[in-house]
Amino acid sequence: MTAGEVRVLRDLFRILEGKPGIAQAWEKLVSHHLLSGKQAHDAHLVAVMNVHGVRRILTFNGASRRVENPPQPVEKGQAA
Repeated sequence: MTAGEVRVLRDLFRILEGKPGIAQAWEKLVSHHLLSGKQAHDAHLVAVMNVHGVRRILTFNGASRRVENPPQPVEKGQAA
């Protein structure tokens, strides 16, 4: 990804900064669902979104996740 592409994404989407409570929310998800590897990484994204109150995420893979109350995936080309 080029710097220009990053600027375009920053203009299109809200960038979430670090916030207190993310690590605890992530640990709770990983512990509760016994996650590891890629699933643990995905759970971190869910924790960030939950702490920030974000309910939708742009994805190129609309497959469901194993976490409770997951964010709603938005596929490429779908209205945000």
